[in-house]
Amino acid sequence: MEEAKTEASLPKSTIDEGHFYEDQANAEIETAILSEHPPVADKEILRRIKLKRDMRIMPLVSLFYLFSCLDRVNIGNAKVAGITDDISITGDQFNVALSIFFIGYILFEFPANMILERLGPKTWISVLLLAWGTTAACLAAVKDGTQLIIVRLFLGFAEAGLAPAVYLYLSVWYTRAELAKRIAIYFAGGVAANTVGGILAFGIMNMDGYGGLHGWQWIFIIEAIPSIALSFVTFLFLPEFPEKATFWNDQERTTFFTYMKPGEGEGTIEKKDVWKPARDAIADWKLYCFSIIGIGTCATGYTVGFFLPSIVHGLGFSAQASQGLSAAPNVVAIIFCLGVAISADNHQERALHITFSAAIGVFGFVLLMVLENQVALYIATIFICCAGPGSTPVLISWFASSFSGRAKCAAAVAIINSFSNLGGVIAGQLYRDSDAPRYTHGHGASLGLLIPVIMISLVMKVSLLSINRKRDTLSPEGRDALIASGCSGDQMSISLAVLIHIILTYITL
Repeated sequence: MEEAKTEASLPKSTIDEGHFYEDQANAEIETAILSEHPPVADKEILRRIKLKRDMRIMPLVSLFYLFSCLDRVNIGNAKVAGITDDISITGDQFNVALSIFFIGYILFEFPANMILERLGPKTWISVLLLAWGTTAACLAAVKDGTQLIIVRLFLGFAEAGLAPAVYLYLSVWYTRAELAKRIAIYFAGGVAANTVGGILAFGIMNMDGYGGLHGWQWIFIIEAIPSIALSFVTFLFLPEFPEKATFWNDQERTTFFTYMKPGEGEGTIEKKDVWKPARDAIADWKLYCFSIIGIGTCATGYTVGFFLPSIVHGLGFSAQASQGLSAAPNVVAIIFCLGVAISADNHQERALHITFSAAIGVFGFVLLMVLENQVALYIATIFICCAGPGSTPVLISWFASSFSGRAKCAAAVAIINSFSNLGGVIAGQLYRDSDAPRYTHGHGASLGLLIPVIMISLVMKVSLLSINRKRDTLSPEGRDALIASGCSGDQMSISLAVLIHIILTYITL
């Protein structure tokens, strides 16, 4: 690992870019865990702990995002199925309906995270599932563009709390070395929603006229039912925080806190001053860099989620065939997503993996703008489908482990996720009917949003490596001061200056 040149007696550098150890003992323990050589604990006990934890948590967590994305992006399938022909709506209203979801999402995300602190993950996520499933089903009843916009706004409110709740929840249950793979599994559920949504829409369109309803209405109704059902399953079976886990015996629970989560106290989130963690997060320069990267990756991901059926339809395929053909690129994206996350965890590296994924997307959008052959253009959609899924899990694991203290981490995750979802607002406006069937302007804008992702990721990598090297030369007192501040003032100023210069240069091109 280029970022973790750790001596046996004293861990000097961080395990990945941007994480600062708070004491030597924690660093030694986690370094041992990450290297698969626990200092004392029996490996069989650790294996049993991990297996029980994964079996209870990851199946449910994967379904959370799958059903969430299914209900938020099936409006793209509904468009191909004829919603814009059957209700009174203009093209501009439809694009507003896409983007307004994220306005509700952004406005309610931080308050939702504060509710999470009070209710706990099991109860809060159960409420969210029931709320958004019911709201998504109501989309089948809209009669015009205004109603569609209003219901989509409330859908954004209902889904807002899920992502920060899950990111925080996973960061409590998993070490940093394990986090990227688990977030990738979670995020793969969202990519799978594009695949499942396309296949379901292909079949549901045949129900057009059944029960007096259009095919697009059945899409909203049928795809909302799993979310409602999952809310009850979650309330019954999702574990709370680790110290309350009933599937471990006392020995396993003690081992978890001693060797896998050293230094962790009670699993409840701090409740002293709910605004202090937010102030601490806002004062951290890394929050803004992660937010800008998040906007670009989020915009690319939702471009695919909202418009892939329309993009494929624009290549000359029929409406129903486009629904089915939109599934295959997303299957490849799931495999790519998991592969990148596994590599990132194995190498304990984040920035280059994000850069590589974003570059794949840039390549795909360039191909869509310059090629003419239908088969080649369809292959290009595979590349654009890989950009968001490849970048996002690695980005989330990066920022979820880059802020010390659970309360500050929770605030930072919510803020970054809110900013990132501005990418969804942007994505909803990029592909317009006036640009059909090739959508050249939309492809160019999506490409442009990925360029800052590449540049800022590389700048952060260089900056954080420099911070780590500087920390290695400090006295224990100086290192404590650096950890407390997050990074040195000089290096932070340099990082921000370089970052601002790159962004301004890019904007003025």
